[in-house]
Amino acid sequence: MPFCADGMIPDLILNPCALPSRMTLSQILEGAHSIAALSRGISQVNKTAWCGGNYVEEAIEELKAVGYSHEGTRIMFDGTTGLKMETPIFIAPAFYHRLKHLVADKIYSRSVGSVKAITRQPLSGRSSNGALRLGEMELSCLSAHGASSMLVDKALECSDKYTMVICSTCGNIVNSQRDSCAICGTSCTVRVVIPYVFKLLMHNMAALGVTTKMFPKISA
Repeated sequence: MPFCADGMIPDLILNPCALPSRMTLSQILEGAHSIAALSRGISQVNKTAWCGGNYVEEAIEELKAVGYSHEGTRIMFDGTTGLKMETPIFIAPAFYHRLKHLVADKIYSRSVGSVKAITRQPLSGRSSNGALRLGEMELSCLSAHGASSMLVDKALECSDKYTMVICSTCGNIVNSQRDSCAICGTSCTVRVVIPYVFKLLMHNMAALGVTTKMFPKISA
């Protein structure tokens, strides 16, 4: 961690790019007024929005009065090399709450794990040892970038890959325990790899009286 000339080390380093988007510029003013208050030995300072006055001008005058620059910055030194930093750094005491949602409590990964009994797809959620599921927008993004191999890997290999036997003559599903098709009687069968949810879709459509047939291309 970087340190000041008197050896003081900051507890937190705040990314300044987070201030405009989150509209927390008042935290900078709070830090500036806190510097001046602590330098004068004042334990409490009321600089809320109901006090009135120009907080920015007041903070500049208070900082100058206690010997700081008008920006409240200090010279700091690199914690690794000990060299002086060229850019002055704004460092001030501030009140903060510890963030409840921490990365260490959320990060996880898995190779294989729990799946749903009906769809055979991975569960979602860290508590159930689930996978990082790809939604419709993620699939569209992979398709737009032409990442077809990754698309197949995530949507088939790592999901609900299923091998099914179909008849190459009539296109119907063949029982893997039989040597021939129960519909047309031919023995010309072929194994296809599909997502298991597609097989469920075929069964649901068959329950509605709609037959789904597949005629895969067999490369020479």
